Amino acid sequence: MLLSDNAVLLLCEKIQFTMETEEENQLPFLDVLVKRNENTLTTSVFRKKTHTDRYLHFRSHHHPQVKTSVVSCLKSRAERVCTGDGLKEELNHLSRVFQANGYPHAVTAGVLNKRRRAHPPTSVEDDEQRLLVLPYIKGLSEKIRLVCRPLNIKTAFRSSSTLRSLLTHVKVPTPPEEHKCVVYRVPCDCGSVYVGETGRQMKTRIEEHKRAVMKADPNNAIAEHVWSTGHKILWDETMSIDHDGDWFRRRIKEALHIRSSNAMNSDSGLLLNPCWTASRTAPL
Repeated sequence: MLLSDNAVLLLCEKIQFTMETEEENQLPFLDVLVKRNENTLTTSVFRKKTHTDRYLHFRSHHHPQVKTSVVSCLKSRAERVCTGDGLKEELNHLSRVFQANGYPHAVTAGVLNKRRRAHPPTSVEDDEQRLLVLPYIKGLSEKIRLVCRPLNIKTAFRSSSTLRSLLTHVKVPTPPEEHKCVVYRVPCDCGSVYVGETGRQMKTRIEEHKRAVMKADPNNAIAEHVWSTGHKILWDETMSIDHDGDWFRRRIKEALHIRSSNAMNSDSGLLLNPCWTASRTAPL
């Protein structure tokens, strides 16, 4: 597509460039500090003056491998960036920084002093190895890894909710009645509840239940309960009790909630192995 002269001129006016000049024979570029010594150039890691040297604290609830990976990642950056004596200075800096972040000297020294080695070629067995990703729980996750290792299952652990994620909400929260892919509970004034699941907005499914009650639909468990007992459904106390985007897993959760509640449902939902309900000690 060809642009007119006016369009090109307008586009050029919106393009802006910035230029940095060297100070004291030094010039930063991204995270690299380039130093000019006569006719040679040396490089080291560049940090802004506002950099706080705060990293994942050693006492944080993360798998130990995650913590050592933070040290290893910064060491790899130093090896790629630094030239000459700059590498030794950077590694000494990292040792001091991580000790200030609670890392034992033995941990940082073990990672920083480890020699680089080439990664072995990936075998066919490694390609076929299954991966299991679970939330990290100290003491339990290590045992799971030991159990999975003989079964050729690789385990990876992700961190649970952080304090920041619990206290900050960037997006405007969606009203509960507009949630999709949920397991919901509709209470009655007699103490019983109806448990259901839907992939649509919860309010859409609740409106269907209300119409079924008005029409005395015999195929609807809530309507059958109201017309046979005369009880009152507490529609305003309807709530979402679980969520899952996968239809089959959502059906499993629905069945578990039905079995653990004083449910008015006409059936118990999906047929489950008894070990599921026997091992469950609390609502999902």
